Amino acid sequence: MQSPKFIIITVLRNSNHVLDEYINAHIQYTQRGQSTVFYLVDNATVHQDVLDYKIEKLSKSFEVHVIKRDKNYLFTDSTNVGIRTVLEDYKNYDMTIGHKFCVMNPDIVVTDSWQEKALDDLDRIELETGQHVGILGFKLVKRDGTLEHAGAYGGGEHRGKGEDPTSVYNKPELVDWVTFACVLIKAQLIEDIGLLDAENYPHFSSDKDYCIRAKESGWTVGYSPVTIIHGFGKSCRPYVMDSDLPEHLKSNISKIWNKIQD
Repeated sequence: MQSPKFIIITVLRNSNHVLDEYINAHIQYTQRGQSTVFYLVDNATVHQDVLDYKIEKLSKSFEVHVIKRDKNYLFTDSTNVGIRTVLEDYKNYDMTIGHKFCVMNPDIVVTDSWQEKALDDLDRIELETGQHVGILGFKLVKRDGTLEHAGAYGGGEHRGKGEDPTSVYNKPELVDWVTFACVLIKAQLIEDIGLLDAENYPHFSSDKDYCIRAKESGWTVGYSPVTIIHGFGKSCRPYVMDSDLPEHLKSNISKIWNKIQD
C-alpha cells in the first residue's frame, strides 16, 4: 500500500440527497490511482442502503474507506476520527512529506484540476511570502453564482459574501482563517498542533479555532482562488435532538443548533 498525496475526509449525516453531484464531480475532476483516497465518516445516516449504493459508485474509481458511527457525533469529532484512522492506516509512512488532508462537506462540487491548481497556489504563496502555509482554503461559490467565502480576516464574516466571484479575490494570498467546508491541511501541521478541538467546538467555529492555533504555532493560512461549488450549505447538519447525541454532547447543544438552523 502506497501513501496517497490527497486524503479526502467527508463527514456524512443523512447526506444522500447531495452525494450524486459530489461523487460525479470527483470522478470527473479528481486525481485517481494512488493520488487520492477517500475516508467517509458516516454519523448514523438513516437510509444506509441508499448510502451504500452511492458509495459503491465512488469506489469504482477511488479507494474508499467508510467509517460508520452509531450516533451523530457532529462535524468536529467525526473529522478527527477520520484523521486518526488515516494516521493509523498509514502509520508506517511519513505522512508529513507532501501529504495533504482535504476536509470537505458532502455538498461540495469540485472543479477542473482543483488539486493541481491548489498546490500551485500554495507554492506561490510560500514563495512570495517566505511563510509556511499549513492550511489552504478555496473560493466557495453558491449555486446562485454568488460568492460565499474567499477567506476571512479577524473574527469577521466570510470575505466577499454575495459578491460576483469572477471579479474579486482572484489571486492566492494569506488570510487569517478559512472555512473547513472545503480546506487543504498539511499532514505536517496536524503532527505539529494535533486535531481539531471537538470539546469546545463540536461543530461550529472549529475551523476558525484551528486556524488560530496554526498561526500561534508559526504557520500561516492561505487562500486559493480555485472555484469550488458549495451546493446547499450545512448539508451534514440535521435537525438534532438530545436523544440523538452521545452523552458528552447533550448539554443543551440541540437548542443552540436548531435555533441556528431555523
